[in-house]
Amino acid sequence: MNTISPNRIKDAITILETGNPFQIENLIFRLEKKKFLNFTGKDVLVVLAYTKYLELENLNKPQIISELEYIEKTFVQLKNTFDNFNTFCQHKSIEYILSYNYGMGAIGIATKKGNKIHYIYDKLT
Repeated sequence: MNTISPNRIKDAITILETGNPFQIENLIFRLEKKKFLNFTGKDVLVVLAYTKYLELENLNKPQIISELEYIEKTFVQLKNTFDNFNTFCQHKSIEYILSYNYGMGAIGIATKKGNKIHYIYDKLT
């Protein structure tokens, strides 16, 4: 977190508010606005990272849980380091996503929202 400038965080917030994704270190952020007709729900801040594993077949559930925890820990450190980012994240649901980048696209592996983990990729060992 020491290499991230406050201006980069400020730019991230501005870009996220326009509906575009933004990458900070190994995390990719996307803000999903929840509005239907005149009802406004809680916005969702999606925090995505790609697995460090080169072969999807080598992943198992304990490793996925560990990587999701790393994503969450890194996100919390970012919030604790930058007050404006912490303020931006307030009143938003946070969803962590672990994906596998195969070069021409990505495959969702698992998501974590609250304390619930949902496995997307069904060929896990």
